[in-house]
Amino acid sequence: MQFLSVDMTPRKLVKIGLVANIFEWYEFIIYAYLADVIGQLFLMPRI
Repeated sequence: MQFLSVDMTPRKLVKIGLVANIFEWYEFIIYAYLADVIGQLFLMPRI
């Protein structure tokens, strides 16, 4: 079986980490913004 040779320089790894971090914060912000709506739609209301 032949494996691809991937040259992962520190600069490339930092770029990949930065993109992953941006996506993670985007997901967190969207969830935080919509948490109230999600709770009202799917959880039982308190009386």
